[in-house]
Amino acid sequence: MSKQRVRLLILLAGTAAVVGACSGGPKGGADVLQTAKDNPAERVTLTLVSISPLEEMEAVYLEPLRNKYPHLDLRYIQTSKADGTTIPNLLAAGVKFDLYTNSRGGFEEALLDYDLKYDMSDLIRKYNVDIGHLEPTAIESMRQMFGGKLYGLPVKMNSLLMYYNKTLAEETQKMIDTSTATQR
Repeated sequence: MSKQRVRLLILLAGTAAVVGACSGGPKGGADVLQTAKDNPAERVTLTLVSISPLEEMEAVYLEPLRNKYPHLDLRYIQTSKADGTTIPNLLAAGVKFDLYTNSRGGFEEALLDYDLKYDMSDLIRKYNVDIGHLEPTAIESMRQMFGGKLYGLPVKMNSLLMYYNKTLAEETQKMIDTSTATQR
């Protein structure tokens, strides 16, 4: 199996761990903790890479993962041109990572430019991963972008809103196109 395939499988396993952490996956934290303490060889190291600041990653991913899966040793690398920790630099240096997060655009660029894509659809079905709590339009957008394949899972979304004073717009005869907007 190629190194890229192995890296992608590890990326998937890490993604499944985050999804499990968010969706109330397997229980038994005390047993897992005791097993990890008794058998340090069973500890698992996961490396997460993102452009996000450490404080955000700590709050959103690292701390929840540590609490739910205490046998995990988590390592975080913040990508930065200044620090030489961009995705191409990390790959060239042979750095292996399990989870990669980025915003739309940067995520797709890394997947396509560095051939880091792996369709998770079969594994999601095989392991019965519940993605029903994720925003359906975001999942569909990911599938549409990649010809039906699911190369990643959305973990957060930004929604844009526009407010305007309808009376003022009408008075100044500046009409706002609301044909695609939802009015409330």
